[in-house]
Amino acid sequence: MKLQSIGTLALAGLISSCASIIEGTDQVVDFSISPKTVTCEIKQKGKTLGTLKDGGGSIRVSKSFTALTADCMAPGMVRKSFKFESSPSRWGIAGCLLDLCITDYTTGAFNKYEEEVSIKIRNNDLPLSAAKPKLAKQSLKKEKALIRSARDLGSGSQATSNLVSSRNSLGKIPPIWKTVHSRVLAYWGPNPRSDFFKMPEHVPLTIIRRQQHWGLFEYIARNGKPGTVWIALDEVKKTANP
Repeated sequence: MKLQSIGTLALAGLISSCASIIEGTDQVVDFSISPKTVTCEIKQKGKTLGTLKDGGGSIRVSKSFTALTADCMAPGMVRKSFKFESSPSRWGIAGCLLDLCITDYTTGAFNKYEEEVSIKIRNNDLPLSAAKPKLAKQSLKKEKALIRSARDLGSGSQATSNLVSSRNSLGKIPPIWKTVHSRVLAYWGPNPRSDFFKMPEHVPLTIIRRQQHWGLFEYIARNGKPGTVWIALDEVKKTANP
């Protein structure tokens, strides 16, 4: 009778911690991200676990009742957030039948996330085009107007004085960036599959704003007209001021 009781208690202890022992307190979640230009920052309880791009990847996470969140964006597009809830595992439920979830609740193994997660962003979800912000556009117009007015004053110390004060009133001259290789993907519109071209190496760029791993840059085309494109920041480098 005593041996039977000991066996029953041992079995109860084993089952009550089933999820912790058999499945562990953490797991690997595979993320599939579409399109490949999207970058997602994966968080749990406000802490960043990793950043995924180029179609996704795998991240090891601690099991928790707290949902995973993904903060995603693509070049020239508005951010979009996703939430992935956890759900009770079968071994966690088995443990609850005997110890009221105490073991797996404290270890975090009661719940688990889906092992494969798919993140898909349609173009109409992210309608922002790679247009130059109004503030930057107004600043460029103002600078050109001030320089033009200084030139109209003619040569000499007075003209130089006006030109210097014009630049100082706008703050420091923005640094020049350049592409680092000859196949840099430059996105000019919201469709990542078609709205891009390959920019050659050493093209001078002026950064307008940043958005995670992307930058909105202004460049001068061969026809002399300015244009704006989104480029990954690891494909450009900052050079000395002009």
